[in-house]
Amino acid sequence: MEIGSVTTVNLSAYQRARVKVADLFSYETRTLTANLNGLLPKEEVVVNALWQTWNGSNVVMSDPEIAEDQRSASIEIMAQIGGRGVIKGSFTTDTGKIYVQQFCVNVNWAPVYYPGNWVIGPQQVSVSVP
Repeated sequence: MEIGSVTTVNLSAYQRARVKVADLFSYETRTLTANLNGLLPKEEVVVNALWQTWNGSNVVMSDPEIAEDQRSASIEIMAQIGGRGVIKGSFTTDTGKIYVQQFCVNVNWAPVYYPGNWVIGPQQVSVSVP
């Protein structure tokens, strides 16, 4: 689901191979959200979210969060250099299980404006709930 500046994937216990694709122009920002409600048993909650990419040039990650109900996690991204950025979210539950969701971010060049002030973002960011 993509509405406005949020891209959400609803993780499913039945379709684990789903990869979410988002399309952005250079310098657009977006929130990527992984909703684990359809995957986790009712008694499990997320206690750690680790977000990783192998190239911090296409997409810059920041501000990882775990929702108050601990059933979803999100991260802010900024698209930069045209191409495909791949982001992997790994979510650890209070029982020690780890679930993974992958996002592909297609970054489209802004054809009439070519800014040259790229930044290299982190290759991983994480957040934990005590």
